[in-house]
Amino acid sequence: MPFSSVCNRLNGRTPRVEVSPLKKKLTKLKEAAIVKRILDLDLRGFLPIKAILRNIANKLLVERDAGTISKNWLDNFINRKKELKTC
Repeated sequence: MPFSSVCNRLNGRTPRVEVSPLKKKLTKLKEAAIVKRILDLDLRGFLPIKAILRNIANKLLVERDAGTISKNWLDNFINRKKELKTC
């Protein structure tokens, strides 16, 4: 482990892995709401279609005037969430 990493930890600096990126559009709470909605749709027997999920995410962003999600955001989001993985 590099000496600078040890010094940073001793000085109380948060590791980069634990810090959320500055350019992240949705908060953890809103991402959790999207995951909950996906799982709810699945329990009801509906397919969580990407267009529907993209619409949900964009509606959450309208509240903050943060624009819209990018074209690859949904795929990256699904890959990032362990709850949405199948066996």
